[in-house]
Amino acid sequence: MYVVATSGLPPPDVPYNFILICASDDDYLQRALALISSKFVGRVDKVRAITPVAYVVEVREVGLSSYDELALWDAVRKSARAPIDPLVPPPGSRSAERMLSDARAHLQRLTPKRAFEELRDPVEDGVQAPTFLVDIREERERSREGGIKGAVVVDRNELEWKFDPRAPKGERLGVVDRYDLRVIVFDGDGRASSLAAYQLRQLGMWNATDIVGGFRAWKEDGFPVSERGIDGLLVDLDISRLGA
Repeated sequence: MYVVATSGLPPPDVPYNFILICASDDDYLQRALALISSKFVGRVDKVRAITPVAYVVEVREVGLSSYDELALWDAVRKSARAPIDPLVPPPGSRSAERMLSDARAHLQRLTPKRAFEELRDPVEDGVQAPTFLVDIREERERSREGGIKGAVVVDRNELEWKFDPRAPKGERLGVVDRYDLRVIVFDGDGRASSLAAYQLRQLGMWNATDIVGGFRAWKEDGFPVSERGIDGLLVDLDISRLGA
């Protein structure tokens, strides 16, 4: 239980008046303080405790606007509402495993062998479009585990911008000027790469996919790797500039 009260309209020579908050539970008290501070953003001068269960909030010109009464009643309703059980997932939310499963339902994932074959002969044995191997691992992971020479290295947080044909030329890679590019993404173990490839498909890159098992599976299957950390092809890849 808690109580919110005001001191009424301030005298003409006083720029602020008070909101008193008393609560039987600290959660109610903290929610009321947060909501009232948000409702009167820019007008709260001071918040001070007068007892462990009571606070006074100094607010400029409370009651001069019809908004103030509505705002206080809204804070009362929302503060008194029982919080959701923190152990019960909110409606519509998904676990990380469910998100991964949903993403993979849209992909035709490649084994390391199949990816290697497509890279070597993409016209006859794969998609008839330019094919790129894209490494989204962090630099420290590449330095620790090695890499694949010839892979395009793109930070995960830049992937969508680098491979969006709609993006300005200065933001996307120079070769990303068509939607049928075959983009084969890999990470360390094949989980983040599935989510990343699905995001590329959301952009319209329908040939995007990833490697089952990621770099570790590629290495275990005996395909070419660089044992030392490499930067890969972290370049613009704008072929038109080569003759400049």
